Amino acid sequence: MAALLAKALAVTSYGRTPVSCASFLVAMLVAVSIGQGFDASPTQRETLLAMAGGGMMWADYSEEQQLVEQAQKTLEAVSVNPGLSAAFREMKPEVKAVFIAPRVQSDNVTTGDVSGSGVLLVRDDKTADWVGPAFYTIAWTDPSLQTSGAASDMILLVTTKQGLDAFTRSLFTLDKDVSIVPGTEEKGRRAEDIVGYARLQGRFTGFAPHQAVVVVSDIANAFYYNNKGVKPSDIIVTHDMMSSRSARLRKTAATVLSEGKGAR
Repeated sequence: MAALLAKALAVTSYGRTPVSCASFLVAMLVAVSIGQGFDASPTQRETLLAMAGGGMMWADYSEEQQLVEQAQKTLEAVSVNPGLSAAFREMKPEVKAVFIAPRVQSDNVTTGDVSGSGVLLVRDDKTADWVGPAFYTIAWTDPSLQTSGAASDMILLVTTKQGLDAFTRSLFTLDKDVSIVPGTEEKGRRAEDIVGYARLQGRFTGFAPHQAVVVVSDIANAFYYNNKGVKPSDIIVTHDMMSSRSARLRKTAATVLSEGKGAR
């Protein structure tokens, strides 16, 4: 578990050379601490974020914007897939949020370690508009994925309040904190907190990354919203953090997952 946490947390640097080493060291410290039953407090999380970010300018959000644009393309691929779009339409009334991870890849052919970066959009209960994104990383072990470095993208449909609440925490584990099942192309499944799909070898299929660890990417959120203190709840609950740069992604979510509603 500690190794998966380290992997998920280390991904948050998005390859930024000035912070990558610091981020990885911080990730290791956090992973070991969490593995011993420790969950960082807001103050401790802010300290770790400062350690990883150092004296960098927070206005550089190019890596995050690239992820947002890639996530949009992943959602657009759903609209041109007859079977998948039908499944999404069938589940529209129940979908509270969508997590899109266009950067998912197998890191180690021997151990089956998988990690990636993604964004969460949430549907406002009152207006049905889509808000966000909030940034996260995800990591799990799947020995069946034997193609080292083979990229894929993944979509997780959040269908319950419990599933949505999990994304407000600093981290959570699929199967342990929330339930997940693979979706189907013809008809969505509604019995669990999250329904998963992934594009493997160019084709979307039902997929559930069991025991995956999902971690808030404080660094990515801070860069994108130019605010070191931003929390997931500021983005997906109170909606205090908004960005016009994500308008196209939110509009695409509205097209794929809403009944005639748009994006804020």
